[in-house]
Amino acid sequence: MFDLDQAIAEWRRQMLAAGIESPGPMEELESHLREGIEQQMKSGISAQQAFEAALGQIGRADILKNEFAKAGVPIHERLRQFIFSVAGIPNYQLATNMNTNPPNIEPRWATYAKAGTFLFPALIMWLLTVVFVLPKAAEICQAAGTTVFSFEHSVPAIIRAWAAIGQAMIFLTSHWFIIGGAIVLAFGLLERYFNRWPRYRRVAIGAGVFLFNAVVLVSLTLMIISILVAAPALKHHIQ
Repeated sequence: MFDLDQAIAEWRRQMLAAGIESPGPMEELESHLREGIEQQMKSGISAQQAFEAALGQIGRADILKNEFAKAGVPIHERLRQFIFSVAGIPNYQLATNMNTNPPNIEPRWATYAKAGTFLFPALIMWLLTVVFVLPKAAEICQAAGTTVFSFEHSVPAIIRAWAAIGQAMIFLTSHWFIIGGAIVLAFGLLERYFNRWPRYRRVAIGAGVFLFNAVVLVSLTLMIISILVAAPALKHHIQ
C-alpha cells in the first residue's frame, strides 16, 4: 500500500544524495511538493498519482541541483524575477533549464492583485464621470428632448445597438453594492468549492477585467455621442 509520508521521505533522501543539502531550499521544495500533492488530490486522483504528478511538476533531483547552484544571483536579478512573476510573465529560461512543464497556475493573491490594479483606473474614471459628467449630460439631453444613451435613426445602427451597454452601466452603478457583493460571494464560493477553479482563475478574471475596461470605454464614448447628438437639437430649441 502506498505510504505518502514514506514516499516524501524517500524523495528527501534522493535530494540529499543529489547534493541539495541546504535546509532552506529543501523545506521550500517539500512545501511546494506537498501543496502540489494536495492540489492534485482535490481533483479526485489517488495519493500515489498525486505524488507522481506533483513530483513531475517540481523536477528531478539532478536538475534541481543545477538550479539551486544558481542561488547566488544578484538581488536586482531576484527582484526582476519577482516582478515578472507578479506580472504573469513566464520565466522561459527557468522552464527550459528544468526541462519540465510547470503548471500555469498563478498564485491567488497575484491574480486578484493584478485584477484590482487594472480595474482601478477604469473604475475611478467611470465613478468620476457618473458624479460630474453624467448629470450635465442628462441635463443637456433633457433640454434637447432626448435622454443619455438614446439615439434616433440618424445615428448608425451599431451605435444604437451599443446604447444598451451604457444603460446597463447606469443600472450597475445604481446597484453597485448588491452586484459587488454578489461578485465577491461568487469568487469566494469558487475558491472554496470548485477544485478546478485555480486552473481557470487567471484567464477568467483577466477576461472579466478586459471586458469591464472595454465596457467603460464604450460607455464613455456613447455618453459623448449622446451630447453631440443632442447639441444641434438643443441649439434649434433655443433659437
